[in-house]
Amino acid sequence: MLQSFDDLLSQLRPIAPHSRVLDTSLEEGVESFAEAIRKIPEVTIDQLAELIRKHPNWVPFLALCAGLTLEQLKNALQIHFGTAGWYRLAQRQARELITFLDQEYGLTAAVVADRTRVWTLAHVLKERLLWSRQRGVRSTASGRSLEDIVEGVLRHLGFQYEMRTMFRGRTETAPCDFAIPAGGSQAQIVGAAKGFDSTGSKLSDAVREVERMAQVRRPTQYVYVIVDGVGWRRRQSDLKRLWALFERGEIDGLYTMSHLDDFKADIEAASRRLSIIS
Repeated sequence: MLQSFDDLLSQLRPIAPHSRVLDTSLEEGVESFAEAIRKIPEVTIDQLAELIRKHPNWVPFLALCAGLTLEQLKNALQIHFGTAGWYRLAQRQARELITFLDQEYGLTAAVVADRTRVWTLAHVLKERLLWSRQRGVRSTASGRSLEDIVEGVLRHLGFQYEMRTMFRGRTETAPCDFAIPAGGSQAQIVGAAKGFDSTGSKLSDAVREVERMAQVRRPTQYVYVIVDGVGWRRRQSDLKRLWALFERGEIDGLYTMSHLDDFKADIEAASRRLSIIS
């Protein structure tokens, strides 16, 4: 069970699938980086560490080999090293940085595969197609991923439920990501699943949605909120608004994916109190 806002903050983890989108601001220097990689006799942690120690600005290029965007790289480093400053890490902890990327994202194997691949027009078109699709979906991918995880929990527990619907509270309606046993006036337990690995106004929109749920709920309705994703780390003011709702008792539970067992226990207990299950 979450004990404090700092506890909540420390539990946030990445949830979005890795993408291979090249940040346009990093285009300069790609050719020099690629040539240096080609000349390495053998791709090892030590060789790559020496490379970024001499050229710290090449860290994002290595991250791209492992399937990380610049934002995902920063978020991963923030969690593991306590700083998103990849340039200074490359200067001071080059081997630790490369070891982390290798253990978590298979960096050395990815570099070996990329530098030995013979690129054809088909390869280029596939990469561009992937890039174009991910531009449109990456802002929602993590949110939908968390919704799918929550739906899996509800299905496993055997509840009747409705996903991505509206529910009726005292006199008004509000959106919710799940409702038990159904949406509309039948909703007795409602919830939100808000997962973001990137930042932006969508996090504020998510908070407003939860605030709306808390505002219109009937006294007999339960409201549960599951959040995760490292995007919340950069929007702590929004996350604090959710924590404040929980502290004031305006929502009945606040969880991350690390606390899904608590979520399961709480909705089961609420369902028994509401006679949804016996």
